[in-house]
Amino acid sequence: MKTIHPKHAKRVLSAALALMLIFLIPAAALPAFAETEPAADSGTETYSITVTGGRAAVGQNAEDLTTVEFTDDKPFIFFVFADPSDGLREFDHWEAEGAALTAYQTYSSCFTMAMPHNDLSLTAVFRDTDPDKRLAGSNRYATSQAVANDYMKGREAGYFDKVVVASGVNFPDALAGSYLAAMLDAPLIMVNDSMSQNVADYIQRHTYPGATVYILGGTGAVPESFETLITGSDYGFKAERLAGSNRYLTNLEILDSCGACAEGKTEDVLVCSGKSFADALSASSLASPILLVGDTLLPGQLEFVKRPGVGTVYIIGGTAAVSESVEAAIAEASGKTPVRLAGANRYETSAAIASYFTNTLETFAGDMVFFASGANFPDGLAGGPLACTYGAPLLLIDKGRTVDAAGYNALHGITRSVTLGGTGVLPDETVAAAKTYAAADTAGIN
Repeated sequence: MKTIHPKHAKRVLSAALALMLIFLIPAAALPAFAETEPAADSGTETYSITVTGGRAAVGQNAEDLTTVEFTDDKPFIFFVFADPSDGLREFDHWEAEGAALTAYQTYSSCFTMAMPHNDLSLTAVFRDTDPDKRLAGSNRYATSQAVANDYMKGREAGYFDKVVVASGVNFPDALAGSYLAAMLDAPLIMVNDSMSQNVADYIQRHTYPGATVYILGGTGAVPESFETLITGSDYGFKAERLAGSNRYLTNLEILDSCGACAEGKTEDVLVCSGKSFADALSASSLASPILLVGDTLLPGQLEFVKRPGVGTVYIIGGTAAVSESVEAAIAEASGKTPVRLAGANRYETSAAIASYFTNTLETFAGDMVFFASGANFPDGLAGGPLACTYGAPLLLIDKGRTVDAAGYNALHGITRSVTLGGTGVLPDETVAAAKTYAAADTAGIN
């Protein structure tokens, strides 16, 4: 059963096949779609939309419906959302009687059409979900878009109104931004100079007009030319750049933009090394503020851990990643004793994080995990916010480094996985090894 993080529970509807029709949405607010022309001077007539396969909820009503009636004197655009709650199937296509569908309408899990002015029958067709799904593109930028496409499934209109963009060349801003993306319920998309046009086009295809694009990092990370491009007349997006003079100050800008740990907003804090990506990547599916640190704490970081909303402070990684002196400084400034989650290496640490938040806090309670490479960061960067929506931990694996993940998976009944990146990064046999572990070998693994 697919388990959803509380911050994102709205993405999945409760029925076996959840279908929602939302009426009275102005056509001008949406992209143009193919529609059937009304008959001239036909007078007021009553038509019906019939949806096959389960429950339909109309507007804000909770009643179950299979047929919706409407009159042609009240035109509207309607949406139908298909999302099987068992998590074992995924949308394939729509079949319709009473209307000719465009390719977009046929293959989009969010079906959109203006009132057809005739009876319409819709049927959602699903296929079995591969228990070992892979989200990958031809490069790190296309992989982040593949992750965003999965993030979009089951959304309440098939479009985003906010997108977070970070450099795909380096890791700190993207990992710090995983918390922002989770708070905004927005995808995290990678960009560089040569991919600016491609990313702008992708955002335009998948957002409402005038959507806000949050750019993480200064112009050395995401060039000014990208911001100029997306805010120009061809795209018309709103841009908000969150940046400091270095990775640590950019991190603080991101946290400030979310009001992290403000008074009345208690949140646990994940303290991770800002010099290496692995531990922060493992923690990125927790939707908690990530504080990236170096050898010493900056004044702004000391002030952050003093905020009234700081709950438990978790040190992620061993003392080679976050030193004992930094831990001591945090304890003194916050008045709290940090909890360190660490293993002998990044793979053990990754499994330790998943185990702690499964066993102690029950943050992860489903049968799914996300896999990312612990040797190369690019493909995993966008995965944390998506893993959060599935209520799944993000485990680091690589060839010959699967034993810790496999132990966790065996003990917690994991049957499904999402692998971030192509087979050149994580081969199928590596993923299979991470899901195969002899029961006798799980001793000592939590």
